[in-house]
Amino acid sequence: MQPALSVAEIEMGRTYTIRDAEGNIVDKVHVQAPTVGSGVYGDPNLKYVGYYEMRKLYNTGGYTFTEDITNGRNLGAYFCTFDGVDPDTGENLGKFNFYDLADSYELYNGGGDEFRVSLQDTLIKLSNGESVTVMINGVSMLVKPKNIKIKPYEVVMPKTMAKQLGLTSSDSLDTLMSDTAVFTKKLVNNLRHQITEDNFTVALKRVNGNHLYILTKEDFEKNHDKRLVEKVSYPPVVDPVSGEVYSVDEDGNKLYKMYSIKDKIYLVDGKEVVVTDNLDFYLENSSYNTLYVADHVNEKTFQRILNS
Repeated sequence: MQPALSVAEIEMGRTYTIRDAEGNIVDKVHVQAPTVGSGVYGDPNLKYVGYYEMRKLYNTGGYTFTEDITNGRNLGAYFCTFDGVDPDTGENLGKFNFYDLADSYELYNGGGDEFRVSLQDTLIKLSNGESVTVMINGVSMLVKPKNIKIKPYEVVMPKTMAKQLGLTSSDSLDTLMSDTAVFTKKLVNNLRHQITEDNFTVALKRVNGNHLYILTKEDFEKNHDKRLVEKVSYPPVVDPVSGEVYSVDEDGNKLYKMYSIKDKIYLVDGKEVVVTDNLDFYLENSSYNTLYVADHVNEKTFQRILNS
């Protein structure tokens, strides 16, 4: 995970490890809210601080703030940062968030409704595309809508989506959050052929890389790798109730539906290849994200695949 380089990027309800310019750990804190009292909040081993206290302690620059993702927390709320600009010179005065606005500070420190009304007016103007002059730490600054960076609400991604996104048990949360191209890399890598084209007629490809390779009996008889070996362990089974045929794993769990008990499963380079005389059945009854037709497929078969 990329560390925050400014106090303004710190979000509420998160635990951060703070390092100085040399990379030395100087503190570990839980930023509970804009302001906090002196009591213990939840974990007695954590140092609970408020955002405004963080501003006073670490606003001199050179510090980095890395979230400790091993600490459980609620989903992140909608969060904005912006660059404050000198209204006269246009000079960038630094990065801030909306807790830094004088109206916000007053509200969180006991201010009355006039500050709430003023803050709402500022936010409405910005949402309408207007530039607004605000006060931060006694300094007048211009906030332009184009200089606002928005981080949307976090959402829960059910584990049921892991398969569709190509995730495996080896993927860590840290990897997913630190590598913005991780899903693109997975997709490119997982959609590659895992066996040579002479071993399949079509490849029914899934984004998780668990592809189903189908070879017609016609192609098997005239064009296949001699390394293909028939799979004898865990042969297909017939469901006693439905009469449907399934490929199974070593624990007897159903993997995918097969056309007939006469269809054979072969192995090459550790991958299964189903040899059948009913290609249409697999095209219509299998789950896959994309389909690849081998170059050696004749025009008649290719047209049948297109029309299936």
